[in-house]
Amino acid sequence: MKKLFLLLLLPLCFVSLNICGDEPMFFTASDTAMMMKSKYFSFERKVFINIPARYTENDSQNYDVIYVFDTQDKPYFDIVNGLLPFINTNYDSRFIVVGLCSPTTMTYSRQSDFLPVPKTVARGDFYGGRNGYADSLCLFVKNELIPYINSHYRTTGRTLAVGHSLGASFILEAMINHELFTDYIAVSPNLAYDSDRVSDELMAYNYSQIKGNRFLFITNSTEEKVPRWKSWKPAREKLYKFYKENILPSNIMLKIKSYPDYNHMSCFPYALHDGLEYYFHYRDSIDNFLSRENYKVHIELKTLRADDEVYITGNQYTLGDWNPSKVKMKRISDYVRAIDVDLHYPALFKFTRGSWNSEGFVENTGVYGNLRIESPDRHSYKFIIENWRDILER
Repeated sequence: MKKLFLLLLLPLCFVSLNICGDEPMFFTASDTAMMMKSKYFSFERKVFINIPARYTENDSQNYDVIYVFDTQDKPYFDIVNGLLPFINTNYDSRFIVVGLCSPTTMTYSRQSDFLPVPKTVARGDFYGGRNGYADSLCLFVKNELIPYINSHYRTTGRTLAVGHSLGASFILEAMINHELFTDYIAVSPNLAYDSDRVSDELMAYNYSQIKGNRFLFITNSTEEKVPRWKSWKPAREKLYKFYKENILPSNIMLKIKSYPDYNHMSCFPYALHDGLEYYFHYRDSIDNFLSRENYKVHIELKTLRADDEVYITGNQYTLGDWNPSKVKMKRISDYVRAIDVDLHYPALFKFTRGSWNSEGFVENTGVYGNLRIESPDRHSYKFIIENWRDILER
């Protein structure tokens, strides 16, 4: 009897599954792992790359890149990807995340990657001789990894580095010596090695040479309560005192935060959460500062009807200063409109049919607010109108 019941139920299951018609699509982020050769190292390095959901479909969008260190411990990579959509929904789909792994062998480790050649002690006495390759890692990132990511993916040119412990020390020295990234989240860095080398270099650094806007977030936890990290405190307090007493240039947003309730390891997710939250507010704020450079850009729009008259409006004079009926796009064909325009970045804009009541909603972008152009290496964009506000509200 039970078998008969199951046989009778089986066709109903197939009917139920086919009610939806077409097979449903699920847009999810995708992780890729690859091995990269380098002229700076004798081994291949493992790199993780996370691409946001709908990356292929949203072909009018470019993405900031977050570079995460120490991802041979995969949770560092996973937690960055996991936190993004829960902190700021305006930015959750605007990042490619790249994880750099450090090999772990008897002779080479993360300390080898992150530590420079020491200045005040013999190399063999410094971290057991596992040191001295930080500059090589910087050159690998600067000359090989970043160009690879920029050539294979649609990027904005804005980069955020995330490092913890010696990884945080590394990204701070990468800023000082190589101007490697545009923004930095340094969680619990060791500022004291090699006779307070990192803190002293940060205090001697010429911050006025930084071009463009920069975000810098530095944190600490209760390291001084553990004997092995007790020596970190004086160097840290020296640096914090310097930042308190000296005004940095206005293009630099510095945030410092302590986590006294957490230890060196457990502080990371909390500091990362706060660092990303501060970073998103910072990204919003720098939209008010347009680049001095002009960029020539070609913009095309596929519209819905042959008689649509389309306007572009945005945050600068050449885009009509948010007047929805000032800058009309040229008719190229029945369904294509275009404009060639000189822009300062970031360019924020929308499409209309002459009024805000007829604002256009674009199909091939993951941005639900203002559309955005800010990549200096991309000069042509094609957008597709999904619908117009006045048509939707009828």
